[in-house]
Amino acid sequence: MEQIKFNIELFGNGFEDRWPRARILINDSTFFDGIVQNNLNVEFTADVNGEDEHSLIIDYYNRNYKKDVVLDSNNSVVSATSIVIQRILFDDIDVGMLPYNLGSIAVYEPWYLQAAEKDPTEWPNPRLNDLQLSWNSRWILKFTSPVYVWLLENL
Repeated sequence: MEQIKFNIELFGNGFEDRWPRARILINDSTFFDGIVQNNLNVEFTADVNGEDEHSLIIDYYNRNYKKDVVLDSNNSVVSATSIVIQRILFDDIDVGMLPYNLGSIAVYEPWYLQAAEKDPTEWPNPRLNDLQLSWNSRWILKFTSPVYVWLLENL
Protein backbone atom coordinates (compact mmCIF):
# COMPACT_ATOMS: atom_id res chain seq x y z
CA MET A 1 0.00 0.00 0.00
CA GLU A 2 1.33 3.42 -0.98
CA GLN A 3 0.00 6.78 0.19
CA ILE A 4 0.15 9.55 -2.44
CA LYS A 5 -0.56 13.24 -1.93
CA PHE A 6 -2.32 14.88 -4.88
CA ASN A 7 -2.59 18.58 -5.61
CA ILE A 8 -4.79 19.44 -8.60
CA GLU A 9 -5.30 22.96 -9.92
CA LEU A 10 -8.37 23.50 -12.08
CA PHE A 11 -9.97 26.53 -13.69
CA GLY A 12 -13.72 26.62 -14.17
CA ASN A 13 -15.07 28.77 -16.98
CA GLY A 14 -18.61 29.90 -16.34
CA PHE A 15 -20.95 32.86 -16.27
CA GLU A 16 -23.77 34.22 -14.14
CA ASP A 17 -24.98 31.24 -12.08
CA ARG A 18 -23.69 28.58 -14.53
CA TRP A 19 -20.49 26.86 -13.38
CA PRO A 20 -19.17 23.38 -14.12
CA ARG A 21 -19.33 20.62 -11.51
CA ALA A 22 -16.68 17.95 -11.28
CA ARG A 23 -15.69 14.86 -9.39
CA ILE A 24 -12.07 13.93 -8.78
CA LEU A 25 -11.47 10.25 -8.26
CA ILE A 26 -8.64 7.81 -7.80
CA ASN A 27 -9.95 4.60 -9.32
CA ASP A 28 -13.48 4.33 -7.84
CA SER A 29 -12.92 6.54 -4.76
CA THR A 30 -14.21 10.13 -4.88
CA PHE A 31 -12.06 12.82 -3.23
CA PHE A 32 -13.87 15.93 -4.52
CA ASP A 33 -17.38 16.57 -5.80
CA GLY A 34 -18.37 20.17 -6.33
CA ILE A 35 -18.42 23.40 -8.30
CA VAL A 36 -15.32 24.53 -10.20
CA GLN A 37 -15.62 28.31 -10.20
CA ASN A 38 -12.57 30.19 -11.48
CA ASN A 39 -9.40 28.90 -9.77
CA LEU A 40 -9.77 25.80 -7.62
CA ASN A 41 -7.04 23.89 -5.85
CA VAL A 42 -7.94 20.41 -4.62
CA GLU A 43 -5.54 18.58 -2.27
CA PHE A 44 -6.01 15.09 -0.91
CA THR A 45 -4.12 11.96 0.00
CA ALA A 46 -5.03 8.57 -1.44
CA ASP A 47 -3.94 5.04 -0.61
CA VAL A 48 -3.17 2.88 -3.64
CA ASN A 49 -2.12 -0.75 -3.91
CA GLY A 50 1.51 -1.26 -4.86
CA GLU A 51 2.49 -2.60 -8.29
CA ASP A 52 -0.98 -1.90 -9.76
CA GLU A 53 -2.19 0.50 -12.45
CA HIS A 54 -4.41 3.30 -11.16
CA SER A 55 -6.49 6.10 -12.67
CA LEU A 56 -6.68 9.75 -11.69
CA ILE A 57 -10.05 10.89 -13.05
CA ILE A 58 -11.59 14.33 -13.41
CA ASP A 59 -15.26 13.94 -14.34
CA TYR A 60 -17.16 16.98 -15.68
CA TYR A 61 -20.77 15.89 -15.28
CA ASN A 62 -23.31 18.74 -15.29
CA ARG A 63 -23.01 20.26 -18.78
CA ASN A 64 -26.41 21.37 -20.11
CA TYR A 65 -26.27 22.74 -23.65
CA LYS A 66 -29.47 24.74 -23.30
CA LYS A 67 -28.13 26.61 -20.25
CA ASP A 68 -24.33 26.37 -20.43
CA VAL A 69 -23.69 27.69 -23.94
CA VAL A 70 -24.66 31.20 -25.04
CA LEU A 71 -24.69 31.94 -28.77
CA ASP A 72 -24.86 35.28 -30.56
CA SER A 73 -27.07 36.07 -33.59
CA ASN A 74 -24.51 34.35 -35.88
CA ASN A 75 -24.57 31.15 -33.76
CA SER A 76 -21.04 31.83 -32.52
CA VAL A 77 -20.29 30.89 -28.92
CA VAL A 78 -20.22 33.94 -26.63
CA SER A 79 -20.01 32.11 -23.29
CA ALA A 80 -19.69 28.47 -22.35
CA THR A 81 -18.83 26.42 -19.32
CA SER A 82 -15.74 24.22 -19.24
CA ILE A 83 -12.97 22.98 -16.97
CA VAL A 84 -9.26 23.46 -17.67
CA ILE A 85 -6.68 21.28 -15.92
CA GLN A 86 -3.89 23.70 -15.08
CA ARG A 87 -1.44 21.76 -12.93
CA ILE A 88 -1.07 18.42 -11.16
CA LEU A 89 1.37 17.44 -8.44
CA PHE A 90 2.08 13.95 -7.11
CA ASP A 91 3.71 14.10 -3.65
CA ASP A 92 4.59 17.79 -4.24
CA ILE A 93 6.27 16.98 -7.57
CA ASP A 94 4.90 18.99 -10.49
CA VAL A 95 4.33 16.45 -13.25
CA GLY A 96 4.59 19.14 -15.92
CA MET A 97 3.27 18.05 -19.31
CA LEU A 98 2.47 14.44 -18.30
CA PRO A 99 -1.27 15.21 -17.98
CA TYR A 100 -1.26 16.55 -21.55
CA ASN A 101 0.97 13.84 -23.01
CA LEU A 102 -0.44 10.79 -21.19
CA GLY A 103 -4.00 11.77 -20.26
CA SER A 104 -7.09 11.28 -22.37
CA ILE A 105 -10.65 12.57 -22.36
CA ALA A 106 -13.51 10.08 -22.75
CA VAL A 107 -16.60 12.03 -23.80
CA TYR A 108 -19.90 10.42 -22.83
CA GLU A 109 -22.36 12.89 -24.37
CA PRO A 110 -24.82 10.85 -26.50
CA TRP A 111 -24.66 13.28 -29.45
CA TYR A 112 -20.83 13.23 -29.33
CA LEU A 113 -20.74 9.44 -29.29
CA GLN A 114 -22.98 9.38 -32.39
CA ALA A 115 -20.79 11.95 -34.16
CA ALA A 116 -17.63 10.03 -33.22
CA GLU A 117 -19.09 6.85 -34.64
CA LYS A 118 -19.77 8.57 -37.98
CA ASP A 119 -16.54 10.61 -38.17
CA PRO A 120 -13.88 9.55 -35.65
CA THR A 121 -11.29 11.88 -37.21
CA GLU A 122 -13.40 14.97 -36.56
CA TRP A 123 -14.84 13.70 -33.27
CA PRO A 124 -12.14 11.52 -31.64
CA ASN A 125 -13.04 9.55 -28.54
CA PRO A 126 -10.96 9.33 -26.50
CA ARG A 127 -9.50 12.77 -27.11
CA LEU A 128 -5.73 12.88 -26.69
CA ASN A 129 -3.43 15.82 -25.87
CA ASP A 130 -6.26 17.85 -24.35
CA LEU A 131 -6.64 19.42 -20.91
CA GLN A 132 -9.98 21.20 -21.39
CA LEU A 133 -13.20 19.39 -20.60
CA SER A 134 -15.87 21.06 -22.71
CA TRP A 135 -18.48 18.29 -22.67
CA ASN A 136 -19.77 15.83 -20.11
CA SER A 137 -16.64 13.72 -20.05
CA ARG A 138 -13.89 12.13 -18.00
CA TRP A 139 -10.24 13.09 -18.20
CA ILE A 140 -8.15 10.06 -17.20
CA LEU A 141 -4.46 9.72 -16.35
CA LYS A 142 -3.23 6.18 -15.74
CA PHE A 143 -0.30 5.76 -13.37
CA THR A 144 1.39 2.93 -11.53
CA SER A 145 2.62 2.38 -8.04
CA PRO A 146 5.18 2.95 -6.71
CA VAL A 147 4.55 6.45 -8.03
CA TYR A 148 8.21 7.55 -7.82
CA VAL A 149 9.21 4.81 -10.27
CA TRP A 150 6.36 5.85 -12.60
CA LEU A 151 7.51 9.49 -12.38
CA LEU A 152 11.12 8.53 -13.17
CA GLU A 153 9.98 6.51 -16.18
CA ASN A 154 7.74 9.26 -17.54
CA LEU A 155 9.17 12.67 -16.62
